[in-house]
Amino acid sequence: MKSKYRFPRFSRSLLLILTMCLSLLFSGFVSDAKGMVILEEFNGSVQGNEYGISYVQTPNGQGALFQKEKESRIEYPFSMGFPKQGTIECLIKIDCGYGYRDYELSFSDSNARIFDTGKADVWWPGAMWFNVYNNGGIRLSTSTDYATAGAEHTLSATETSFRFNEWHTVGFSYGSQGQYIMVDGEEVEYDTSYTESMNTCGNFEEPVNNPTVGEVVSGFWNENQYGQSFEGVIDALRISNKQRDWQLDGLSSPKTTQMSVSAHWYNWANDFDAYKRCATQFDFVRDGAWWSRLEPSDFTIDAQWQAAEWSYLYRNLELKNCPQIIDYSSGYDELVKLFQSKEAPELLMLLDIHNSELNEDANAMTYEQYFDYVYHIVERYDGDGTDDMPGLVRPVRYFEIGNEVDNPEFSHGLTIADYVKKRLIPAYKAAKAANPNAVILNSGLYWKNDDDNFDPSSLVGMIEAIEANGGAENSYFMDKIALHYYSDPGNPEYFNERFEEVKAMLAEHGLADKPIWFTEFGIATKNDEGGHIREIDQASVLLRYLVLMQYQGIENAFIYNLKDENSRDASDWENVYGIYKVDCNGTTEQIHPKQAVSVLNTYRAITEDMQISHINPKSQREAGIYQLTAASADRKVKILWYTAFDGTGRKRESGLHWADETETIRVSLDGDQGILKSMSGEVLEDPLYDGESVTIGEQPKYIEYEGRYAADPIVIEDAPTGEVNSPDTDGDSLSDDSDNCPNTLNPDQQDTDGDGIGDACDSEIASSIKANNSDTPITISPSDNLSITIEFSSGDHAGDNADWWLVAATPFGWFHYQVESNSWAPDIKYSFQGPLFNLAEFNVLNTTLPVGTYTVYFGVDTVMNGILDMDQAHYDYVSVNIE
Repeated sequence: MKSKYRFPRFSRSLLLILTMCLSLLFSGFVSDAKGMVILEEFNGSVQGNEYGISYVQTPNGQGALFQKEKESRIEYPFSMGFPKQGTIECLIKIDCGYGYRDYELSFSDSNARIFDTGKADVWWPGAMWFNVYNNGGIRLSTSTDYATAGAEHTLSATETSFRFNEWHTVGFSYGSQGQYIMVDGEEVEYDTSYTESMNTCGNFEEPVNNPTVGEVVSGFWNENQYGQSFEGVIDALRISNKQRDWQLDGLSSPKTTQMSVSAHWYNWANDFDAYKRCATQFDFVRDGAWWSRLEPSDFTIDAQWQAAEWSYLYRNLELKNCPQIIDYSSGYDELVKLFQSKEAPELLMLLDIHNSELNEDANAMTYEQYFDYVYHIVERYDGDGTDDMPGLVRPVRYFEIGNEVDNPEFSHGLTIADYVKKRLIPAYKAAKAANPNAVILNSGLYWKNDDDNFDPSSLVGMIEAIEANGGAENSYFMDKIALHYYSDPGNPEYFNERFEEVKAMLAEHGLADKPIWFTEFGIATKNDEGGHIREIDQASVLLRYLVLMQYQGIENAFIYNLKDENSRDASDWENVYGIYKVDCNGTTEQIHPKQAVSVLNTYRAITEDMQISHINPKSQREAGIYQLTAASADRKVKILWYTAFDGTGRKRESGLHWADETETIRVSLDGDQGILKSMSGEVLEDPLYDGESVTIGEQPKYIEYEGRYAADPIVIEDAPTGEVNSPDTDGDSLSDDSDNCPNTLNPDQQDTDGDGIGDACDSEIASSIKANNSDTPITISPSDNLSITIEFSSGDHAGDNADWWLVAATPFGWFHYQVESNSWAPDIKYSFQGPLFNLAEFNVLNTTLPVGTYTVYFGVDTVMNGILDMDQAHYDYVSVNIE
């Protein structure tokens, strides 16, 4: 049970997550020791009775789409085994709520009902309904009497992490153990005293409705047939007859980075159909229009905004690819119209931060002027039926406030502090006033990065300015953090280490959980006096960025740019950042994909539904060898490459191209075999056998494993090739002078703790915890005594400072053991700080406990800073079910 690489997420026990991974291999009703389970993965059908459901792609596979015009719902009659006591949970992304009042459809941007047993009819005791709110509120309501309108018991949670337009797991438990509400794996509210079983509504003689996810159809009121519901997507739904049986937490935050693109739509003015066609492979497109043309004078009344030039003819636009001057239909409406089809990606609308028609001095523009601009933009495209763009089908919800305000070229003279006070804050408040579901990003911040220079001071300055203006109490006036990253010339591998610095800084300010979008990153296919970046090199660099960004948990990454500004001139980098290029037939453009397009599509196809769970040790990466594991419940892929760190795009005096160096490594496939593929998907070797040598370079390769694997790390062995000039005592093809365990066979050279001694000959830290002398899960009754004991071996690390952790997940929240008082206290905290030493078996708990599941973790991390450093953690755990 010991692990050297990480603690599980504190929000849910590792045991439950592993149980879920196994259960996801099956569909239908699952009967085992735990009882009945309905698991819906929405792969084209459901076990309940479905109405108006369609199936769409989600970050985790497929999901069920619920829409008001389809009266979408799934009914689960008690006769099919739906539990009257148990747990209901789902992974869901809600767009909006709606309902019927006085026989008329009405919308609520802040209130949505997920589940109902028929509140529109005659209430029966135990009828339940479950609502979520965009401000983080969650409410479980239960009828307490028999009437057409009567009393109800309400369990409410406030200020949770739940928000519309984001993926969350949410659910409730009901029955003899009380009622509980869960959000993202954490129980956020409970009432153990209310133990009513579930029932439905009906007529005055009997309950006739069915438990329903989505829109409820009344079996009693003919004129007021429908109740509240929601529009959105459910990725997974789980119904169990066991209370507090939360198991969907492992899916609550999909880790597949969305692949998006930044674009200049005016560059496609000759062929908008090509623009739309080329953009379909991406999740989002980032693009904008012009504020100064929309508001040429200071508008002070709504009538002026309604009559504004939302569309207009843009005259004398210069197109550089195939030189010509044209007129074209422009404006915010024209941009939004390009994204109205179901096939189109989402639009991230980039909003200007200055309008010279209102004031030449950006600093002189008022808070009210910017509030007004953003409010009317968001209101026009929110889809609520009020002041909307005519013909709007797909609303726009995502807005980035400015571009690179830390770059003098785009700051318009605003300091970071002034940007926060005069642009970001009014924009956030205006957007939420117009549409609470709007998603706001700060201006993507620009860093000049090369091998020797990395300066995140602009991000630090922005965060500090936000805090100085009450940001900590206002979600920091942004829903996502927007950043830009370029390293021309340089290597994308530097991103991984630099981003660790960024994460540490964000954590210091309480922003560790704020989603991050890189709204620009890229590399140009340039050719100038500094060097030459070929199409294949651009493809390689973009792929390596995306792999590393996905490993780091970046939520969305936007490639800059969709199309070259001027493919004819590759000496100016700004001209050739596109992943599409242009040939000319006179002034007629012929648009062609560069190699990056097929390479990126291959990456998405090979790693579909996978998460990148592991990266190889830093000692290997410092030698230029990168190995990352992408895995799902039944597939595993290794992505590997080599870099000489000689600078992307720098010219080499030797005459060799900068990207041509290679290294040969041996791979371990755990006794299995795989398929070796190029970054374009070409099969290079099939089969690839365990222990074979593979030559890698800057163009990544894939190894697709042929067996079925869980998402555990694999180690790829980087044994350098070449003649061995010194002895190889242990026979692992590594000379003794370069072997970190010269007398013990260890071709992988794994050195987890970085002490220069390989794991194979390094006496390791070992934590042990047992419940009633068992190190595997146990089940006992409330009258049985529970004894928890721990034991610890420091190996070769005696005297090293560490944080010691002994924490327990209980039905009543988290607790930690306090060494000083030899007692348990609420919250997650370290138990002790000090040197490692050998600890003989020691009892930390000896008592009886109430019904519920308890998981106790014991371990250390070897960075003594009071923070759980997962990459340096050594731990063990044990689970106890009391029933």
